Amino acid sequence: MNVSRPSFESPILCIDDFLGEGDAQRILQECIDLKKIYMPAKIFDGPNASKIEPKFRKNDVVYLDDVFRTAPERSDILALLKKAIWTEEHKRLWHEGDYIFDIINYSTWQEAVISRYGNCDFYQRHQDTRRDHITYRLVTLVYYVNKIPEQFTGGSLVFGQGDSIVKVQPRHNRAVVFPSFTFHEVENVRLKSEKWEDGRFSVNYWLGFR
Repeated sequence: MNVSRPSFESPILCIDDFLGEGDAQRILQECIDLKKIYMPAKIFDGPNASKIEPKFRKNDVVYLDDVFRTAPERSDILALLKKAIWTEEHKRLWHEGDYIFDIINYSTWQEAVISRYGNCDFYQRHQDTRRDHITYRLVTLVYYVNKIPEQFTGGSLVFGQGDSIVKVQPRHNRAVVFPSFTFHEVENVRLKSEKWEDGRFSVNYWLGFR
């Protein structure tokens, strides 16, 4: 595990080799195996509504909590990430750094969504917080898994605006952790391959309190 802390107004943790490579490959395989149930991503549009808005967000998602609601143990993604997030090593990392990350150690609410970006997909500047349940998403963990060598360019996670920005590349087996209220965007993705499984994959994992 290699941890870095990019210099930015909000705390950001960048953790390479977040999982063992065998576990990373199991997560990637599940992302690929669920191909048939991906759906176009939506954006929040009022207290109890959402909509597809391709000029603001263009990518596909799988809501893991809905798919595995009655049997979460059947999902390698949910099982392996839950195990990794609360190892003793990571629990110390959340506690000893910026205080907001200690929320992870006491979290009573988690959500997980797979996100795939294909050619020309993107997500404009936004926050991850939920207006209907503000305490649900306090900390965001984005975990990247990709085919190696990666068959795309772009797709960086961008924090900030103008001359004051931080870009984090979507490198395989990398986790990026930040407060969910932090504005961020996903740059346009360009695929070098026509294979669906060569897209940019991530698991977005949100933590907070119910």
